[in-house]
Amino acid sequence: MACSFELLNTLNRNLPKYELFRQEELRDLHDASIEILERTGMVVVEDTCFRLLQDAGAVVDLASRVVKVPRYLVKEGIEKTPKGGRVHYGRTSKCDFMTGNGLFFRGGTLGPYVLDIRTGAHRPATKKDLEYLVRIFDAMEGIQCVMFPCSPCDIPVESLSQQIAEVTLENTTKPVGMVAFGRESARDIIRMAALVAGGMEELTKRPIVQLLCEPSSPLKLDQRQCENLVEFARHGLPLEMASMPAMCSTAPATYAGVIAQVNAEHLCMILLAQLINPGTPVSLNACTGCIDPKTGLNSYGAVERVLLNAAVVQLWGSFYGLETYASAALTDSKTHDEQAGYERMMNMLLPALAGVDMITTLGYLESYLTISPEQIVIDNEIADMIRKILDGMEINQETLATDVISKVGPGQHFLAQKHTLKHAGELFIPKIANRSTREEWKRRGEADVARVARREAVRVLESHQPEPLERGIQRGLHEIAVSKKTR
Repeated sequence: MACSFELLNTLNRNLPKYELFRQEELRDLHDASIEILERTGMVVVEDTCFRLLQDAGAVVDLASRVVKVPRYLVKEGIEKTPKGGRVHYGRTSKCDFMTGNGLFFRGGTLGPYVLDIRTGAHRPATKKDLEYLVRIFDAMEGIQCVMFPCSPCDIPVESLSQQIAEVTLENTTKPVGMVAFGRESARDIIRMAALVAGGMEELTKRPIVQLLCEPSSPLKLDQRQCENLVEFARHGLPLEMASMPAMCSTAPATYAGVIAQVNAEHLCMILLAQLINPGTPVSLNACTGCIDPKTGLNSYGAVERVLLNAAVVQLWGSFYGLETYASAALTDSKTHDEQAGYERMMNMLLPALAGVDMITTLGYLESYLTISPEQIVIDNEIADMIRKILDGMEINQETLATDVISKVGPGQHFLAQKHTLKHAGELFIPKIANRSTREEWKRRGEADVARVARREAVRVLESHQPEPLERGIQRGLHEIAVSKKTR
């Protein structure tokens, strides 16, 4: 069963969160973001968004397209944005889940390459890979949401988002994160989602999709991203803001400077969404990068990135009260090695401890470039382990176990005790990690975790079929997906 989230929809115990800042420091970061918007401003290329900000009272320059946003407007935008968690709706209600009361995970992002599920070869992703990857995500019980998992090379660019949306909506019943490439693309995705949901009215009641919107750092909103934002906000459909600057490159070289800039970019987009349609749900995704000082390349396994993600999670979650994500399941490694293991666990665990609502980009190697079927399986297990960590420990008379310790006494064992039998089921049992003896491991072929995970991914593909859409809905999706002419 792909969706069994009932246990996840319960409140976590009130564990202390990992926090980097005091309340007055959060206020300083907020004030710095306001100063950036008021003094430096944002370049807003698209006309609708530019005019909205101008009409609301922002100071604009028609020639440069720079918009300077006053403090009171930012405050109004924040006040109109829904706070706390919200329900994320799946195609079927058994896949619904509520953020704000637990940690959730989303797989995928729009990368161009894949590791072949049969051979492990690195190559451009295809439409068939897209189907396989969505089906694997659909089967993973530790992963509650699906993002477009790859950008297939064999789909024409003019219908790329539409065809990816078709394949994704057909092959998972989980909530879906979408990527669009401008107004027509966003409109088509909304039409497709409405078709699956049972009409536009049903889609607005139960939005099964949300759209990713990314500013161009530093401090620019381009044409297509604004068009995407406008189309989804008009219907009150959820938006995900994700600024992706690189420390020392498209953002300052200091932690505080990066946070202030990223936050300013997000606050401007939040304001736009609320100017279009007050109450539009907004999520903020922590996905800053950091250049490697030796190569100049953007590093997504850098420890600085981990600290930045945890920091903005605290700012957005505790200071503004907004839903927060972290694009955290990332590594710079090109394969399933020790580097991939320690970088992605570090990237995922710290934001989780900081109280993030959702961790995204599961399944990826080589930053955002290459998705791996076996890495999806590995990340599914990491997700379960992190949830176990967040469960914490319960202290009461039963768990202190003083009676059973007294009964067993010094020098004996607890294996035969009813207390042990009762509580042993609470231990985490991995699905793919090897805990056997070396002799048993050798007898089974000396497989490393990547080989075990690949076998599991193949098994999932051979055994798991997503709940199908009605034929009429499938035909409707296909008609929208392939009807686009070159623009």
